Amino acid sequence: MARGSTWMTDYAEDVLAWMHTKELQHMAYNGNSPQLAMRGALVEFLRIVSERLKLSVATTHLSVYLLDRFMDAHHISDNQLRLTALTAILLAGTVTVAHFAEFYLMRGVTAGDTMEGASLAEPALARQSLWKATAHFLDISLQVHQQSCFFMEHDQVFLQWRCSQVAAACVACGRLCCHLLPTWPVSLQATTGYHLQSLSQLMDLLFRLYESEDKASVCSTPDSGYGSRCSSVQGSPVSHRLGEV
Repeated sequence: MARGSTWMTDYAEDVLAWMHTKELQHMAYNGNSPQLAMRGALVEFLRIVSERLKLSVATTHLSVYLLDRFMDAHHISDNQLRLTALTAILLAGTVTVAHFAEFYLMRGVTAGDTMEGASLAEPALARQSLWKATAHFLDISLQVHQQSCFFMEHDQVFLQWRCSQVAAACVACGRLCCHLLPTWPVSLQATTGYHLQSLSQLMDLLFRLYESEDKASVCSTPDSGYGSRCSSVQGSPVSHRLGEV
């Protein structure tokens, strides 16, 4: 058991390869459930239950994944939907966006990172801010706003993307919020297998959904000195900001 805490360094590449293999085995999502209008309330219900039971973010994402796939293939009585959601939270299944994000965040802050042109004075606090920012974008990725004009125009939902790519985009958005430069270091590109430009469409979706929430700030930790107000990126398309890095 003593070596359990070192698995990230000893077996990191093997674990990531296994996660990518499991990701390819995911069931396709077709959006066929006749009760999609109730999905948002069910996701919020699962988040509340997970918080009260002190479950991990990965468990919450896994329960949503299972609920989505079950609803996609079955018609469930309205009065049984919450029971179905609770059943999903009790089951184990596959890797999710949160699994990949937690792995990526282990390398989320690098030795070469700068903020406002200066080296990081307290990298630990920078990591704390990045975890908080990324967690908020992970929450956003759970929501499928199929009724929004933006999604109706672009016909894009997060369920149609690979979990590993959504996770990478969440981390990139977190770094962008926290003013960490470069936005997407070579080390993260190598770890995730995604170039920054390949994440730009997902990042744009995430920021647009963030703006729709009308939040003032999610990226700073109290007295950390390593936060930023996400409102500072509102109105600035991600594609424009990528030209700055």
